Amino acid sequence: MQRRWLFLIAVFAVALTILYLMTARVFLEGALGDNHLMLKPYPSFDNGLGGGEEGTWARAHPGQPPPWWQSPDAIRLLDGGSWEEEPVLWPTFYMLGYLLTPVLWLVLAVGGLRRLIRSQRFQPRP
Repeated sequence: MQRRWLFLIAVFAVALTILYLMTARVFLEGALGDNHLMLKPYPSFDNGLGGGEEGTWARAHPGQPPPWWQSPDAIRLLDGGSWEEEPVLWPTFYMLGYLLTPVLWLVLAVGGLRRLIRSQRFQPRP
């Protein structure tokens, strides 16, 4: 039974890790809590990105191309409403899952180490 739990935790940890490596919350400037869940073009650990307005980005970074979240090809998975209009729960669940991911990997490491120590290969011989 314990082996099944470790397997399920491993599958869930890998799935969450892939989700958070390939998605990001992009905050738009000018609105309180207005954000979108977007698909990243490449895996990265960046999770909460400031969207900014195109004019602001161009003035702050002259001559540089706009970031991936401002390109017209960017894929929005979820549009987040503003907290001023109505409460939106997905950003809260998204961040709780983001915090849960390293905890799952830690539980998996401790459970695997515990299982390895209790195995017969590492029992002291008389």
